[in-house]
Amino acid sequence: MISATSILTDARRFINDTSTEVTEQRYSDSDLTAFLRQAIRLMAILRPDIFTVNAAVTAVSGAYYDAPGRLIEVYSRDDGRALVEVTRETMDQNSPTWRTDTDPDGPTDWVRDKRRETGFWVHPQFATPAGRSMTVAYVDDSVSQFTGDAIALDDRYASPLTYLVVYFAETIN
Repeated sequence: MISATSILTDARRFINDTSTEVTEQRYSDSDLTAFLRQAIRLMAILRPDIFTVNAAVTAVSGAYYDAPGRLIEVYSRDDGRALVEVTRETMDQNSPTWRTDTDPDGPTDWVRDKRRETGFWVHPQFATPAGRSMTVAYVDDSVSQFTGDAIALDDRYASPLTYLVVYFAETIN
């Protein structure tokens, strides 16, 4: 866990904004906290693997699904069988009815939706989706909405976050 206070304190030291008088500080705490949130969002774009979470997606009728966040991978069905990523073009050419095919065991393939970063299709659909699920990996960048002092990131990312806060502060100065 990273302390937001320690990042902001280090950033203030780097930008020579260490006055204890609030009226003499160049940047308010709320400004620096906004820079910190912006830095976390930038890290989520550049390094989504830092924020990857595995979760179960409940099966529904139909072939289209939404991951809780930006989709990285669809790993497996609830019975442990791995799903293979294929392209939409491949499915369209080899199995034109792939969006409506069903199987009692459930899907064997998944197709990434190029237009929506959370969306994906499965092939074939679950014939009876009740009680079934799939394990997906997605980016959970809600950590940028941290409350309190703790940021749910490994300590090794404290320095890059500090440097980004300094960068954002200095670019508007």
